[in-house]
Amino acid sequence: MHVVFFLFIAVKMKFLLVTLLAAVASAAFAPLRTTRERIEGSYIVVLKDGESLTDAVKTLRTSPKFSSFKGRINKVYGSVLNGFSATLNEKALGFIRSMDNVKYVEEDGIARVSSVASWGLGRIDQRYLPLNHMYNPRGEFTNQAK
Repeated sequence: MHVVFFLFIAVKMKFLLVTLLAAVASAAFAPLRTTRERIEGSYIVVLKDGESLTDAVKTLRTSPKFSSFKGRINKVYGSVLNGFSATLNEKALGFIRSMDNVKYVEEDGIARVSSVASWGLGRIDQRYLPLNHMYNPRGEFTNQAK
């Protein structure tokens, strides 16, 4: 009876330990924000507030580990956000997400607009009145005098 009880406790403790380790491991990674139409291998990395962008980029560019993972920094931002865009494979992505100074990583993606609101753009593709209040970005002009 006591053996069964101790085995039960040992299994529970092992489960608790595995759960805690998984929680700690996942908490160590910066969040990955996903998008519908992602560009394969292209990411935007945002650093935590107050972190030095110059130091982070220098550290990555001189890191043998980052280089061995074939990671590449493409564009360094500064005024818009404290971060950079990068081309990363899975290993390089994991390496960057594990850095303490990274706030989050976002997949780079394609944004599409299904329609353009008025915004006065209807006047661009029409030379003559009356305006039809429509804008055709493909250049197939309407309401043109002949």
